[in-house]
Amino acid sequence: MDKTIEQLLKDLQGLRNEFNDFLYYLPDALLEVDLLSRRLTYMNRMAYILFGYAEEDFSSGIALAQMFEGEEFERAVGIITGYVAKSLEQKVEYVRSGRTDLYEFLMRRKDGSVFPAETQTSFVLDKNHLPVAMRTIVRDITDRKEAQAARAREFFSTNERGESLKEIMHYAETLAIHSASDTFIAETGLKLAQSARRFSEAGARLKSLPR
Repeated sequence: MDKTIEQLLKDLQGLRNEFNDFLYYLPDALLEVDLLSRRLTYMNRMAYILFGYAEEDFSSGIALAQMFEGEEFERAVGIITGYVAKSLEQKVEYVRSGRTDLYEFLMRRKDGSVFPAETQTSFVLDKNHLPVAMRTIVRDITDRKEAQAARAREFFSTNERGESLKEIMHYAETLAIHSASDTFIAETGLKLAQSARRFSEAGARLKSLPR
């Protein structure tokens, strides 16, 4: 073999190895899924850690469905289908949305424990530009959800009838600044009483939740 070609092949393999290492050691969990079989074809290191699987599990085969809680898998399939159905059914080139679409799901680890996750997906295309697989970043957002719940409980704390209504008024006034329409302001004021009632009821429910 010509030495120049041999060196180029070595350089190419080196770049491939660097890229594989880059994906494997990403700080976020990365999954690749075959769209036809709906089975995993790739997991990086963080995905193994997040979902509690070992490489032996992956070698035996992991179905995407077992990584979702309850009916969340069907919801995910519906969202994915909305992106790729036209391309696959009509055999036309898939057009990427150009957006950063994030979706939240309840996902399940190998041990059965459930956690809230934020996902971001991109599709792998074949030579005809038809989607054949998807690569999905998965982030555990448990801390974010707990912080949101804590803020909600604080919002409906002892002074909920006073301080909470003040906050509602502040939000409404902020919105009103962006509109010169008196109708808008009047409608916002009308909705405040309805919102305060609903917030008060929601606050009572939140207080009953375990802390």
